[in-house]
Amino acid sequence: MTIGGDAFYGCKAIQKVDISDIGSWVSTNFSNPASNPISISNHIYMNNVELRDIIIPDGPIYINNNVFYNAKYITSLTIPKSVEMINDNIFYGCTSLKNVTSLNENPATFIGKEDPTIMNNVFKNATLNVPSKAISKYKSEEWWKLFGKIVGNVPDTKPGDVNEDGSVDISDIVAIINQIAGTAKYTNSDVNGDNNVDISDIVAVINIIANQ
Repeated sequence: MTIGGDAFYGCKAIQKVDISDIGSWVSTNFSNPASNPISISNHIYMNNVELRDIIIPDGPIYINNNVFYNAKYITSLTIPKSVEMINDNIFYGCTSLKNVTSLNENPATFIGKEDPTIMNNVFKNATLNVPSKAISKYKSEEWWKLFGKIVGNVPDTKPGDVNEDGSVDISDIVAIINQIAGTAKYTNSDVNGDNNVDISDIVAVINIIANQ
């Protein structure tokens, strides 16, 4: 979905933006900052609860233009493994942001033409948390390396931990069933590594549980 340029231009009285789905929000293309009401309100709510620690669910592959532009009260942001591309002004105006966590071992690519110095205040004050085996990759990427502190404290995912809750149990079997049914998507659902998600992955999880 695309919101046209300057859709909320001059709407200075907007104080609250309440959304229902953060995954859909980050996939929305806001043509410019004035097309996103958060650039005015500086606050983002979901189901009437203010979001300060945002966890984007697994699924989106692209974090779109201006989605958090001027969201001054976000303190942390977790980016899922599914994200491959990020618009390069994602952190602009997020002056309270202290922790960014990227779960992907392969750093997402920043897309756009912005000068990274526009977000120097965020890069300076926020810590980037990444998988331990991926620290060198993030430190060599043009944008990610600008974070003042990059630490490898994201634990590696256990084989069979489809929903990434830290354990392998019946909930991971349910997650695979949901993906097969088309109601969810997980990056770790191909448990047996055959490039398909089907009943054989359920069997693989059962075997892992049986041998724990």
